[in-house]
This record gives sequence, C-alpha cells and structure tokens, in this order.
Amino acid sequence: MTLTTTPQTLALKAPPPTSPRTIGEKNRRANRNQRLLLTHIQQRAQQLWGQHVHVTHYEPLSERLSSVARIGLSSANGPDTNSPATLIVKHLPLANYPASCTAELTQELREEHVCYTFLHQVRDQFPLFAHCYAFDNRGFLLLEDLQPEPQPATEEHLMVLAERLANTLARLHLATFNKRSDYQHLRQHADLPTPGQDPRAYSLAAHRRRYRLGAATLKDYCSILGVALPASFNAHIDLIETEMENPGQFHCFVHDDLANARQVIARHHAFYLIDFENAKYSHALLDLCKPLAGKFEMLIDSGEFFYANPNFPQAFIAIYRRTLAQAGRSYPDDLWDAALTHAVLYHGVALVGKLIEISADRRLRKPFAFDLQTIIGRHLQLVDPLFTYSPITDVLQHLWLRLNQQPLTAEPTPAFL
Repeated sequence: MTLTTTPQTLALKAPPPTSPRTIGEKNRRANRNQRLLLTHIQQRAQQLWGQHVHVTHYEPLSERLSSVARIGLSSANGPDTNSPATLIVKHLPLANYPASCTAELTQELREEHVCYTFLHQVRDQFPLFAHCYAFDNRGFLLLEDLQPEPQPATEEHLMVLAERLANTLARLHLATFNKRSDYQHLRQHADLPTPGQDPRAYSLAAHRRRYRLGAATLKDYCSILGVALPASFNAHIDLIETEMENPGQFHCFVHDDLANARQVIARHHAFYLIDFENAKYSHALLDLCKPLAGKFEMLIDSGEFFYANPNFPQAFIAIYRRTLAQAGRSYPDDLWDAALTHAVLYHGVALVGKLIEISADRRLRKPFAFDLQTIIGRHLQLVDPLFTYSPITDVLQHLWLRLNQQPLTAEPTPAFL
C-alpha cells in the first residue's frame, strides 16, 4: 500500500440560484408523486390485510438517503382488525418516485430489504428490530411502527443507555455468527454488488479507501510536525487492515451506523434497531467503535459536518463481552485485547480519512485541527487500558502531543440522545 496525500481544504462552491418557476415545478411533481406513492401503499396494505384497509395520512419523519414517513391506516370494518393503525414507510425521494426498474432503486433501499429478510430468518434469536411487511420494487419498504415509549421525566444515565445498546449488539452478533453464507446468498439473489464493489457510504470499499487516506494523512502530518515514524509503520497499517477485513471468529452481521439515537427505538427497557441500510457482515468489534468514538454527522439546516461522539464509557465494552460470554462465546484476554486494539485503531485512522474527504469539498463546523486532535485523543483513551502494543498507538500519541501544543479553544459536543 502506497501512502501519499496532501492535506488541503478547498472552498465550498455555492449552488446556482433556483428560479421560483423551477421550485414550483418541483413541488407539483413531488405532490403528484406523493399521491401515487400513497395509492401504491394502499394497494399493498389491502393485499396484506384486506380491501377494507385505507391510507388516512402521511406524516414525514426524515429526509436522507431515503425518505421516511409514518402512514396512518383505517378499516371500514372498524378497529377490530388485524391491520396496524400505523406503518413506517421508507421510500425513494419523491422527486425520483416511482422507479421503473431495479437500476433506479437506491443501493441502500435494496440492501435494507435484504437485511430485513435475513434478520427475519434469525428472529427467534434476535427479535429487536421492526417487522418488514413488504418491499415494493417501485421504491418503498413497509415496516412495523415501533412507537417508542414516552421519554422519562429525567434523562437516563449514560450507563443505562450503554448497557441497553451493549446487550442489543451482543444479541445481534450472537444470532448471526456463522451465518454469512445465508446473508451472501440473499445478496446474490438480489443481484447486489460484491463487498469490494459496494458503493454505500460504509461499505468495505469505502472503509478501505478512508483507512488508506487516513493512514497517508497521519504520515504527512507526522512529517509536517516532526514526529518520527517507525520503519514498520506501513507494515502495521497493513496488518490492522488485513485483520479487520478477515475477522475470523469475530465475523458477524453488524449494523455499522450506531452513533446517535436515530437508529434505536427504546421499548420494554431494551433498544430495538432500525435503519439497516449500511449493515453488512464485518468485524463484530467495529460495531462497538461508533458508540465509543463517534462518526461525522451533517447538520441538515446548514450542511455543516461535525464530529459527533457519544463517548460511551469503557463499561460498554465490558457489558458487551460479558453478554457474549454468558451465551457461551468467550475470548481469551490476549485475543480480545488484540482484536479490540486493532478495531479501535482501524476506526480512528479511517475517521481521519473521512475528515480529509469532508474538508476537501464540504464545510466543517469546527476547525480541522480541532477535529483531528479530538479524534486522535478519543481513540488513544480507548486503547490505553488494553495490553496489546502497536507502534501505531505510539505514533498517534506523539502526534496528539504536538497537536495539543496548538491554541485550541472550541469544545466537543458529545451526544447520543
């Protein structure tokens, strides 16, 4: 692997102005497509629960890669019916609805359908997710509305949240170890790309690109700031990458996007998982890294990116490991420490790569140097209690000390809820 890059920040170009006539045309098309979508949803609902079922309302919830809304249903037969009162629909953006062929569906929507199909096969072992009622190749998924419980009067302690999420992730992983062939068969049947060709934001290919860019960036900044690199730097970077891409007994189905409350629903003192558009088979411990060390998020209103770190405590790791062990899946301390050390370092280096990608054509909410220092510092905190030595840790420690000499006044904003 060749590690070369030049850290830089390019100016963000303003989009061309949109005329009122164009805006009006877009709104009319969106309204027309929404009516068509609701007609199609009602058709599917009637196939599932009978001709007496009708759509009553559409409540938008979010607009990201897919649009998400709550759908109200009513029945001419009254409330005593098998149909739910509400559904969650994930669909193509209204501007692109309906799809006329598979190629017009988003990768994420197709992947999520496969993920739900796979999870239904292991529902006896892992029931903490929404039921998928239907997938329509015109561009929508109909999902169970998990109606979260009311928020408690006082904010729950971070340890309570950490324990719930650790138990949920452990149960997901325990249910999917040694089932990769079932998942791969579903992806192949859906004609989805191989992991190396997967275009999603958190695919193997994307992780690999960001990890290598992050490693090259660290190397460049060490040169700029006078931090000596060991001769084995490249070899250890390659070693970590190889271990994460070949997880062995840590190989399982991972959610890979758990850094905020959008992807979980609190019910019955447990966390239910939603939003599986970035899920895949990968290293189990990578699923712990985002709750522990965060990811970049975008502010919808401003388009700015910021480093969002839930800062889950170290006990989160211990609870996850204990839950695995109670189910009969335990790891020797040396194997566990080595795997966790490499997972944390891999996540940190890839996050530096993501920082470079964002700074090249997007706006950062905080100064670049602040984000770089904060990312490195948090990952050093996580590997400090572990007993596995890596020269990459030494490099990060020295680089963090040099960055810490700079006058930085901004404060991080860790938040999970």
